[in-house]
Amino acid sequence: MAISMRKEIDSLGPLNIPSYAYYGIRTMRAHLSFPSVSLPLHKELIVTLAQVKKAAAVANIRMGKLPRKLGGVMVLATDEVIRGLHTQNFILDSLHGGSSEAFNANMNEVIANRALELLLENKGDYRLCSPQEHVNLSQSAECTVSLAIRVALHRQVAHLARELEKLKARFSRLERRSILSEEKRLYAGVVRNLRAHRDRLQAPVDRLLGVRVMPVFLEDYLDDAFLPRMFSLLSESLQLDLRLIREPAEAADDGILPELSASLSKLSSALAKLCTKLLRAPLAKDGETMPERLETLRQVALQLAGNHRIVATASLLPAGTPQASPYVANTLLQSVTLLEHALFCLGGIVTMLEAAAEEKS
Repeated sequence: MAISMRKEIDSLGPLNIPSYAYYGIRTMRAHLSFPSVSLPLHKELIVTLAQVKKAAAVANIRMGKLPRKLGGVMVLATDEVIRGLHTQNFILDSLHGGSSEAFNANMNEVIANRALELLLENKGDYRLCSPQEHVNLSQSAECTVSLAIRVALHRQVAHLARELEKLKARFSRLERRSILSEEKRLYAGVVRNLRAHRDRLQAPVDRLLGVRVMPVFLEDYLDDAFLPRMFSLLSESLQLDLRLIREPAEAADDGILPELSASLSKLSSALAKLCTKLLRAPLAKDGETMPERLETLRQVALQLAGNHRIVATASLLPAGTPQASPYVANTLLQSVTLLEHALFCLGGIVTMLEAAAEEKS
């Protein structure tokens, strides 16, 4: 059965887009320029950019720059993306060049076309709701996507730190319940190690909330009153203390991404070494799954070492090259996701240790 198509036109000419699609011509051209290599954008990055777009729409409505009815349906469209709807319409891989333009355009078109549908208008008829003139009003792609990247990383790493704290608390309880001095020393060492890595994550997590905005965006592209209002709305909705950094001296890259990546890589190596110690100590009965869990942690450590090399190399690119690209962000978010999986594996080992301790008591 033939797929129904709609025609959209830009400066390069017409292009057919599937009628069902919420993405539009700019996304399709980027997709054709950078074919899929099965490295999709992390769902947290999509959700966070939608939250930034929602804050931008509300700010523009309150400043009288966006009609209330149109802005209202745009907010409804962003809410749907935030809830996880329309994910299949984000067809670009994280590998689509160093710029954030394509990802930003994909989000703008999805929101615009869903808003048009809610207004009972045809998708692709951008006279009433334009991806660039309405959804992207007062914004620049680099600034908006950079903000989304830092917020997404902050939330994911903060969650990882909380999970690390829970694991540390479980080992603390094991230490208190242990009778043998050998076990007590082992668990005490684990607690110190986990606390150190949790503290090491905290500094970059806090710094992620300070978002640099290059002066060129403030002077040439953005309404000077818009960004503070958008930051305030986003901070309120996400319950975060976002800080807008304007001064050129402070706005210089703070090296936060390679620092964060190094901390994540060191944590994964530490978890693999910790699992090795627990495997050698005859403290759990289930000897079959322990080696499998250890191997999983080793594989996670290998993957994160590779991911850190990517992020560290990106930080060495020439001045003016965007370091907080969707690809780098995707790499870091993948590292966090893998570490959450590693903590789950280690948590299973702790469950075995807790069961063994229960039998002894």
